[in-house]
Amino acid sequence: MRSVHALRVVSGLEGLSYLLLVFVAMPLKYGFDMPLAVRFAGGGHGWLFLGFVAALAWASWRRGWSPLRAVVLFGLSIVPFGFLFIDRALREEIARAGDAPAPEDGGERATGGPATETAACPSDRAR
Repeated sequence: MRSVHALRVVSGLEGLSYLLLVFVAMPLKYGFDMPLAVRFAGGGHGWLFLGFVAALAWASWRRGWSPLRAVVLFGLSIVPFGFLFIDRALREEIARAGDAPAPEDGGERATGGPATETAACPSDRAR
């Protein structure tokens, strides 16, 4: 579940940086001739977007999500305010996982067999 929490945090930060870029930095650049705003906001957003893609890949792999779900979440990330829908979906998943019994093998994978990757990541087992 740690991967879903990480994805939720990164998605929120990335979404907020996108809004900052689109609704603050871009108007400053084109309305007030302040291109430096886009340089800083755009650079930060770019790094956060890469972090989002990495967190999405990690959560998809760890939870055994279908490729369609990953594509939908990715698509929502490029729409302004789409991160709010991502957050809602991830909160629902976390709530469902809280009600479900824990897997006996200590893995995180929801479907697709045993989660053998936990042996390579002992910090996930300790939490």
